[in-house]
Amino acid sequence: MKLFKNKEKYELYTYSTWGNYRDVDEVVLSGSKSEIKEYAKKAEFVWHEDASRPNGGYYSKSIDGYREKIYELRSKQ
Repeated sequence: MKLFKNKEKYELYTYSTWGNYRDVDEVVLSGSKSEIKEYAKKAEFVWHEDASRPNGGYYSKSIDGYREKIYELRSKQ
């Protein structure tokens, strides 16, 4: 008998865009949601709430003060 359900795994990934072209996704980290949140906090990512995203928002990090890199969370398959 199992007492605890298996933890659902997530991936934190980023991608590059140029106009309407979207580059290949790059997985930054795999783990539980709490592990990814802790990593994002240490890496100084900023959380943006967005109801249109699957997990309620996304992370971003400034590149040079003008541009920012977007990081999204998704369930690992």
